[in-house]
Amino acid sequence: MNSPLISIVMPVYNAEKYLKVAIDSVINQDYPNWELIVVDDCSRDKSRELLSKITHPQIHIYFNEENMHTAKTRNFAISKAKGDWIAMLDCDDAWEKDKLSKQVALINEINKPCLTFTGSAFMDSDGKRLDYILHAPHTINLKEVLKQNLISCSSVIVHKSLIDGGFIDNREIHEDFALWIKVLKKEKEAYGIDEPLLIYRLNVNGKSHNKIKSAMMNYRTYRVSGYSVVSSFNNMIHYVIRGLKKYRNLK
Repeated sequence: MNSPLISIVMPVYNAEKYLKVAIDSVINQDYPNWELIVVDDCSRDKSRELLSKITHPQIHIYFNEENMHTAKTRNFAISKAKGDWIAMLDCDDAWEKDKLSKQVALINEINKPCLTFTGSAFMDSDGKRLDYILHAPHTINLKEVLKQNLISCSSVIVHKSLIDGGFIDNREIHEDFALWIKVLKKEKEAYGIDEPLLIYRLNVNGKSHNKIKSAMMNYRTYRVSGYSVVSSFNNMIHYVIRGLKKYRNLK
């Protein structure tokens, strides 16, 4: 099996409570060929202090001189990546120990530049695991992802050549969703592993927690991605129906 270098991108902002869990989940991977690029975006808590103490040879720490927000911070981290494959991990999420190895096996099976993702388990803000699992289809195309974005950002490994230009710096949209749309406009489909290899943290302060705000951001993502008002509205109908079902299951 080919063992490509996986460059893991982690933007950090006020994450002192969660940083150790996220970083340890990378260090404990059973796949050895990775680098972790952590960029602190002017945190106001002890995140910077905690990061300054890390000496692991595969972890590279950077500190923004001014607050750049998530999209620009991710793009900066990607610019520092040495690998051809980019993995995303938000600083409050975590991975199962075989997450990278199973995705690399899938990448080798596909044998071309691609976007891959996994299913998700969930935990509350204190790290308690919830019963709900978000399943990942084996493949998903653009038409399907527009109706419901099943590609969790922290589960993704994508070839660098497919994300030319990186994330859109627009705080009124879901910038990760916009990137998947851009990739799937070029690629036939993305490839999933239907296992909860990501443990996604439900954060009461996160932008996705406010359902009305999240829905409006979703609509603006369609529009920024080039879809008409009518097309965006039609996709929003599917988004709302499927989102309500997911929310009921999480509750």
